Amino acid sequence: NKERLEEVKSLSTQHRFFHNQLEFIEVFKERGGFDVIVGNPPWISINFQLDTLLSEFKPEVFVKGYASSDVRKLNDEFLLINKLYKSLFFEEVVFNDSLQIFSKSKVNYPNNNSSKSNLHKLITENSLHIGKSIGLVVDKGVFDDPNSGELRKSLYPRMGYLFRFRNELKLFS
Repeated sequence: NKERLEEVKSLSTQHRFFHNQLEFIEVFKERGGFDVIVGNPPWISINFQLDTLLSEFKPEVFVKGYASSDVRKLNDEFLLINKLYKSLFFEEVVFNDSLQIFSKSKVNYPNNNSSKSNLHKLITENSLHIGKSIGLVVDKGVFDDPNSGELRKSLYPRMGYLFRFRNELKLFS
């Protein structure tokens, strides 16, 4: 359905999502998925950061390190006086809530039992479903988080190697 595909393309551009099965339809139709997936998924929690959005309009929020109560108060005031901010605020809230609901859906991510989703675990799980062989830099949280048991059960049978490195040079915090 051409109209439906155009709508999906439009929504994917608007909401910045990438749908592997649509973008690489021939790979999934002919081969059932990717032969190899290699990556380093970001360790980013999915949550709405009010101070980050507000600092786009009022940089002093970050520069001066406003307390949460001050950020909420300034947000309430700013919502009343700035139409662009109000529009962006509600767009961000809806986007974040939608992403939380999508990522917690057992249909989309059956192994996600976390109350707070993060992109790292979601990408890791997605890789298990769309790739035959995967090579990922995986954070230790996947192995020691009590809520990641289902993800570990899916991951362990597919693991050929696990390398653990010690950050001896302290290049990263």
